[in-house]
Amino acid sequence: MRVSGWSGLVPFLCGCGLVCPAMASLAATAPSFTVAATNVTMPSGGNVTSSPFTLTSVNSYAGQVLVSCGYAGGNMGARVPTCGIYTNPMFALGANQTVKGSLTLSPYGKVIPYSAVRRTGVGSLSVPVLAAAVLCFFTLGRRLRGAGRGRVAMILLGLVGICAITSCGSGLSGTFPYTVKAVDSKTNASANTTIMVTVP
Repeated sequence: MRVSGWSGLVPFLCGCGLVCPAMASLAATAPSFTVAATNVTMPSGGNVTSSPFTLTSVNSYAGQVLVSCGYAGGNMGARVPTCGIYTNPMFALGANQTVKGSLTLSPYGKVIPYSAVRRTGVGSLSVPVLAAAVLCFFTLGRRLRGAGRGRVAMILLGLVGICAITSCGSGLSGTFPYTVKAVDSKTNASANTTIMVTVP
């Protein structure tokens, strides 16, 4: 059997059982790494919290790994926590070793659809407060004239502003997806995982 050039040599050797098993073995043992992280619930009161993660070397991988975390949902209305590493996001991972780190989550970061959250807390008081303010204005407005009526109108406008702020800016809750990504600093090989962040 005649074989000409490399294009014919590789199929010939594969047919003889010489090269292809070795190539398959190399592909199966290619060095890589994995990343795993933990779901987290934000504490009440708007405090910062953290989520531990683990980098694991696979098949003797060794290198510098950059870890990042970002919101992975839609992008339109309510504010969600910000996730990231704010000290040193680069981790040295040795062959067949495991490295642990921590993601930092702080309240109110990117913007997402209001449909993904439910309203609780102070915002639920907005409608009753506004209704009471309007009732007071019309009740007292008949008895007041000139400057007195103007002062009542100013108070009413202030209450409306407070209601708008509390209904749009507080009491938002839900469970949101975040992607934790690990990237080799030289080869750009990457691994990622998803965590769920719950805002009570």
